[in-house]
Parts: sequence; C-alpha cells; structure tokens
Amino acid sequence: MPKPGIKIISEQIGSGTELKKGDRVRVKYNIQLNRGDYVMRDAESVFTLDDREMIAGFRYGLE
Repeated sequence: MPKPGIKIISEQIGSGTELKKGDRVRVKYNIQLNRGDYVMRDAESVFTLDDREMIAGFRYGLE
C-alpha cells in the first residue's frame, strides 16, 4: 500500500540486483500534475539511493 500522498500509476518490477542505501541509480521518469498536465516528459537523472537530493517518491518506489 502506498504512503499517503503518493499515487502509483504503473509499476514495473526490475530484474537486477536489489538496491541498498548508497547505490547509484539512473531513473527515467515523467512528472505529471494532479490535473494531468505534464511538467516533465522522458526525463532522466542519476541519484544516490537515500540521498537528500532524491525526490522522496523515487526513493519510496525504488525501495
């Protein structure tokens, strides 16, 4: 069950090694407002898992 305030639209289970704190990850994503307008499409970023620079929803989804 998602945390309050997080809406999961699609979920794709990965096939690689399970992530752990400190791992570097490359994330491809779209950001969409509640009313359906896209803020970003086909964006890509590299983060360290559990780093404060990472959006909380990404961290939650990757864990």
